[in-house]
Amino acid sequence: MSGWLLKIVDPDNQTKIRLFAAAENDPRAALIAVHRFANTAANQPIDAVGPISEEIITKLGIRCGSPLDLTS
Repeated sequence: MSGWLLKIVDPDNQTKIRLFAAAENDPRAALIAVHRFANTAANQPIDAVGPISEEIITKLGIRCGSPLDLTS
């Protein structure tokens, strides 16, 4: 399974960015998973930065429905 790299920008502080990796083939499913995981407001924008390979997903140990916060 491949995945997606996603970005959340804080609307009050544009320099505060959170990055997530999600093990979802579909970018919409990845967006939903990150919204749930990060407990963001429904109107909080999340950008799909781009796809990530199955190899990266495996190395990071990410499972479907459980995104990984890469920010720290």
